Formats: sequence, C-alpha cells, structure tokens
Amino acid sequence: ELTNVFYVAMTRARDLVVLSGAGTKEPKGWLKQSEGFLQSASPEVLRKLSFSEMPEVRSQESGIRSQGVGVRYVPLKVPEGLKRKAVTSLCEKKLAIGNLKSEIANPSLYGTVGHAVLEELAKNRWAGDIPDLVALFSAEFGEVEIDVLIPQLEAARNLLRKETADASALFTEHPFVLKRGDVLLDGTMDLFAQFSNVWKIFDYKFTNESSEQVLERYAPQLVAYKEAVQKLHPGAAVSALLVLIGESVRLVPAV
Repeated sequence: ELTNVFYVAMTRARDLVVLSGAGTKEPKGWLKQSEGFLQSASPEVLRKLSFSEMPEVRSQESGIRSQGVGVRYVPLKVPEGLKRKAVTSLCEKKLAIGNLKSEIANPSLYGTVGHAVLEELAKNRWAGDIPDLVALFSAEFGEVEIDVLIPQLEAARNLLRKETADASALFTEHPFVLKRGDVLLDGTMDLFAQFSNVWKIFDYKFTNESSEQVLERYAPQLVAYKEAVQKLHPGAAVSALLVLIGESVRLVPAV
C-alpha cells in the first residue's frame, strides 16, 4: 500500500514533483525506492537543494494568489527561550531486547518491523495476514528473525484486539507536542484508543526484560503521554500501558 501511494503521488503531477527527506546513510521508504533515479537523473530533470539552499517565501497581500517568481520559504522556528526535544530523551538510553541471550541480531530493526506490522493491523481493526505483512516490511526495512517475530505479533494482536474491542476509534502513530515550562516535547503514541470519555495509550516494547525493569525505564515517557492527552481532553480518564512483546506478551499499566 505504501508503494502504491508513492506511485500515485509521483505519477499524478503534471509539471513538477517536489520530494523532501533527510539525507541519511541508509535511505528508507520512498527515498530507498527512488534511490536509483535520484543518483542517475540529469540536471535537466532533477534539481537538488539542501535545506540551507531553499529560498524564502515572499509575503503577499491578503486574498491574492500568485504563481509569480520570487517565492520564498520561511522555515518554522521555535520561539526564543524554548527548547525542543523528543519525549524518548526522558528515558534511559538502552536497547531493551539487546542482551547476550537474545536471538535478535538487530533489536532496533526488529522493533521497527514489529511496530510497522502492528500499525497496519490496528488501521484495519486487527485484520490482516501477519506473515505477509512481516515479509512486506522486512523487504522495506531489512530482514529480521521472522520465525520469532510472527508468533509474537500474533499474540500481541490477540491481546490488543481484546483490549480495544469496545473502542470507538483507534489512532495509530499519533503525534503530539507537549509544552512543559520552557521545553517542547515531541512524541508519537504507538496506539491511542478512544472509549466513552476514556482514553487508553498503548506503547509497544519488544523485550524479554521484566515488567519492573521496563516500567522503571519508560515511566517518564508514559507520564508525558498521559499529560498530553489530559491537556487535550480535560476531565477524561486517561491510562497508559506498556505492551511488552517477547517470549510472552504482557500488558503493564503505568503507575
């Protein structure tokens, strides 16, 4: 589906296609799919600009729309006196599944594929073929231990389907910005479920560690999640839960 969306976006433009992305060492997603074109296209077809080379947007009179020259792009700036950082920076830096006994060669990649599959399942109210989805996202992000991951995802789906059976809406990869004093915290909730005046936040962690260890590490992240939702929905009951996915699948509520 991601490939289809990218294809439609690329082939519907009449005169100009604008692509934006980070110049990482290991391109992913649409950047990986178009890597061959981006490396081989001639200057007559492709123009590359770094962010610092982007022109600024020229202001126009109210109500006037123009395609004239001199358009300038003004990047959004964080007001002075405010710092911006990711919610994950509140937590201790440590790979949860990366231990000497782990079967997982690349824990970060393993978690990326697992998150992508669960996101796709949640979008379809937990319907979908997990082996096919694992194969799809492994092809996009990189090969992982599918014999280990597939049964873990099946167990996670069963648990999450039960936990969200009465939800009126499910939001996947739900982004937010939380202001705390002079700090802006950027975050993304893996799964955000709406019930009758009740909200539940589910955060996926692929790990075999104990519930106590993982909760201790990620408690600040869960607290920020709850705080953000409570500010958005004053008076509503909000709970945050860790979904620990490993040799067993466990649900751990935030304290």
